[in-house]
Amino acid sequence: MNQRISSIDAMRGLVIVLMALDHCRDFFGDMRILTEDPATTTVALFFTRWITHFCAPAFVFLAGISAWLHGEKLGNRRQLAGYLLTRGFWLLILDHTVVYFALALSITIVPWMFIVLSAIGCSMVALSVLCFLPTRAVLVIGLIIICGHNLLDGVDASMFGRFDWIWILVHDGPGYIEWANLEVGYPVLAWVGVMATGYGFAPLLKQPPFDRSRFLLVIGTVVVVGFFILRMTNAYGDPRPWSLQGTLALGSTEAMDATSSSAITTDWVRTGISFLRATKYPPSLIYLLMTLGPALMLLGWFEHLGKDSSLVQHLEVFGRVPLFFYVLHFYLIHIASIFTYWVIRGVPLSPFQAIYSQSEETPLSSEFGFPGLWQVYVAWCVVIVLMYPLCKWFGRVKRNGKSALWSYL
Repeated sequence: MNQRISSIDAMRGLVIVLMALDHCRDFFGDMRILTEDPATTTVALFFTRWITHFCAPAFVFLAGISAWLHGEKLGNRRQLAGYLLTRGFWLLILDHTVVYFALALSITIVPWMFIVLSAIGCSMVALSVLCFLPTRAVLVIGLIIICGHNLLDGVDASMFGRFDWIWILVHDGPGYIEWANLEVGYPVLAWVGVMATGYGFAPLLKQPPFDRSRFLLVIGTVVVVGFFILRMTNAYGDPRPWSLQGTLALGSTEAMDATSSSAITTDWVRTGISFLRATKYPPSLIYLLMTLGPALMLLGWFEHLGKDSSLVQHLEVFGRVPLFFYVLHFYLIHIASIFTYWVIRGVPLSPFQAIYSQSEETPLSSEFGFPGLWQVYVAWCVVIVLMYPLCKWFGRVKRNGKSALWSYL
């Protein structure tokens, strides 16, 4: 188990390729449209957003698996804890410097952001403590957090007075910490649970490839079935229940209830959107079942394809250098979007600056964002084509590097 598992790198590669699609939508799409509101979104726009929901849960889960594999390679839990602790703080520093500037291109207009890389960093710091426990205990703790954290949804940050910022960082997000000018998009508790579950799950992958593939497909299917059953009940697992969506004779869409007029007919497409619109911030149990189940099935499929598969090999190019891709693609997308707006519309708009500069007096300009999706997909394809040779080059440099510091990149 000391050698890399190709399916994990391929899955990680698929995740960051999809992630780039979501970020291209952020920088090139019309952000005035709520992508997940059944009343306003389109099917194409909703699923462009929805397919990328798999990225963060799958990536954090795989990070937990990789942490266990790295521990097996080191053969020493103290060394593993030191690695996780230092890498976790490194990711936090990176997120609030290099990545922040890639998003903002400013240090005054856009607030500091506690987003996915910060959540991964904090989860690694937590795992640096948990890794001293038996692996099965870490798995149990992770599953308890995933399954039980929605019980805390009723605990509001305001209950903690001047220490409300702690609860915002832990669970009650997304939120804003005024004294730090910090927007918290990824409260850490649920993500710690996902990474701990990945860590505890990893020993189960010691099986031969064929058995590993079958095992992953079965577990993934069970998780998906669990999602459908729990979501159907609307009983627990997500603070935002789904509802039947109806269409009035005039063509508008609204949620239906028991007192709805017979003039409203059920809109099954938008009802499906409501069903799949699980809460990501913070990730609910429903959201994690919806995303991790298919991710496990895909991981099993990549195992079935094997390391000689052309698809697996191409995705591995991205999956072996995820941090390099993550940082560089933000600069590429942001600069490309500014240049595109400048050439086409004569305004060198920085999307994030435009969003955070808007107010009631100065709403988001109609010059920002393209109303269609094809521009987003063109931008995405260009980004992937440009990043592929760069990732291939950096992967080669990283493999040939002899310093242990390369493991942090």
